[in-house]
Amino acid sequence: MQQCCADGNNAPRCIRAGDECPGPGALCDGPGDCLGDESCCGDSQTVACFTSCKRYVCVTGADCPSKAPNCCPGEDVPWGECSNDGC
Repeated sequence: MQQCCADGNNAPRCIRAGDECPGPGALCDGPGDCLGDESCCGDSQTVACFTSCKRYVCVTGADCPSKAPNCCPGEDVPWGECSNDGC
């Protein structure tokens, strides 16, 4: 398993999931990377799959739940965040 590491000093890159990323890291970038009823969540420094989220991570609007249908681009990371408001 790998994670996307976006540390700000280098271009976003894949590193081993267990390696430390000095910036934001992502083990998923949408629900397709998660199992069953899990969602891709951006609630902590490392984006990961959980059964409930406060912040949903996305690549397109189709990755977002109906309560937050807009996929807004992230700053300095290749994944976005779902929002119920415009971006």
